[in-house]
Amino acid sequence: MPVGNVPTFTWLAKYGSITFNQYGQFLPNGGMNEAGLAIEVLWLDDTEYPTLDVQKPLNELQWVQYMLDNCSNVEEVVTAANTLCIVPLFAKLHYFIADSTGNAAVVEFINGKMEVHFGSHLQCNAITNDPYSSSFEYFTHGSSLTTGGYNASLNRFSRLAKELGLEESTRMGVTPADIGFGILNKVWVKNWTKWNIVYNLTNRTISFKSDISLPIKTVTMSSFNFEANGRVLFSNVNSFYAGKIEEHFELLTPSINEQIMRAGVMQVGIPISTIFVHLLASYPSQETELSKEINQRCDTLGTLIIEVKNLKFNGGLMSIGLFNSEQGFKSLKPINGGKVGVHNGVAKLVIYNLPLNHEYAVSYYHDENGNGKLDMNRLGIPVEPYGFSGSGARKYSKAKFLLNSPIKNIVIVE
Repeated sequence: MPVGNVPTFTWLAKYGSITFNQYGQFLPNGGMNEAGLAIEVLWLDDTEYPTLDVQKPLNELQWVQYMLDNCSNVEEVVTAANTLCIVPLFAKLHYFIADSTGNAAVVEFINGKMEVHFGSHLQCNAITNDPYSSSFEYFTHGSSLTTGGYNASLNRFSRLAKELGLEESTRMGVTPADIGFGILNKVWVKNWTKWNIVYNLTNRTISFKSDISLPIKTVTMSSFNFEANGRVLFSNVNSFYAGKIEEHFELLTPSINEQIMRAGVMQVGIPISTIFVHLLASYPSQETELSKEINQRCDTLGTLIIEVKNLKFNGGLMSIGLFNSEQGFKSLKPINGGKVGVHNGVAKLVIYNLPLNHEYAVSYYHDENGNGKLDMNRLGIPVEPYGFSGSGARKYSKAKFLLNSPIKNIVIVE
């Protein structure tokens, strides 16, 4: 699939796979292949993808499909990852990979470099929405499980780590699927979690449920034909079937694929055009037109790198908001942003695919105690660091700047 003004590459799949796709056939959010390799993605605000050099380019969800198509175990994924470079379409992700031998790995992109946690460097087989290293440090150094609230990423990681560390004897007589769902239920966030998936990498079975359809559904890899000329089938994760559902899979047509993609884009609020959605959903039949559309899109979009420096405290999270209007700035309703860690007195957030030649403004606050808000004294004066781009005044006219280059750096000194 085209990724921009760079040469693309093709591959022939070695393995068939069953994937979970919110944005159509060719952009999987996760899945498992015939070899018992499973990959899942989670959002990570701290992500900064490397700059494309000599590697093969593909987008952040194609990365999942490439690995499922070509790799049989974690070691092969780690090797292949060094030959690829992600050119993001719209998401900042990190990846959890596991195989049928029991090996697992976490792949992240921090400060423009790939970080792989594997073998002795992966002490806990889990990720949530913070970098693995800071999550594991938070867990191992003890906490009251209040930082950022009960459902905050670091606290969800801590609950997962505790559950994964329980002795097997405490789960005698419980099926692997029930164990998996029991653990996932402890990190289920109401009105946020959309689905739970349990992969049995040994038996090659997948069990799942969604927030709309709670009955557990199961599929077995051996029930499907993964020959090169096999048909592409699908089933709605929100269907109200229960138990084994292989017989309820249907042929995936181009029109159904487009419907799925449109629904996913609308639900998440991804700012892409109707024609772009159509061309993505029609891939590869309209590859030439899609390539032109992506090239035009790349020519009109830029990357914003925001750094807040000279911070006195390395704990907590830096909350950064991006605004494109005075009204949004005054009402503190950002169009983009995120929460990132602070390291060596610096917090860094990268925002991709912003329209060029538009005005923006940045606000931030350092949530030092991790309670999810800017703390103030009795007089309503902030007692945690906060500020804005530009002159530092809380006025859109003073804070705004023009994104007039493909890559723009905004540095704010606290």
